[in-house]
Amino acid sequence: MLGFITRRYVNIHSWALRPPGYRKAFFNGYISYQVGYYGYFLLLRAVRNRKPSLLAGYLKAKFSNSIQYPIKPYVRYLQIQRMRNLMKKVTCDVR
Repeated sequence: MLGFITRRYVNIHSWALRPPGYRKAFFNGYISYQVGYYGYFLLLRAVRNRKPSLLAGYLKAKFSNSIQYPIKPYVRYLQIQRMRNLMKKVTCDVR
């Protein structure tokens, strides 16, 4: 590579100031509004995953009048199915 030599420097330290995945959660919240997720569902998801930026992305999309895709009934159906499957797992494990 043009005469360059690669080396390892052990005396140089670096650190990250921002936690990884910060923008990803914000973007997922923004997209969740556009797809049609309900606010309370996303609030619970943000609390469970400890990602307040998920809720921040959702609120940004809501107050900036972002477009919503017309698949809200399908999203509601998927949420109900997930809750039913979760309740089945919880009730089957408790005996």
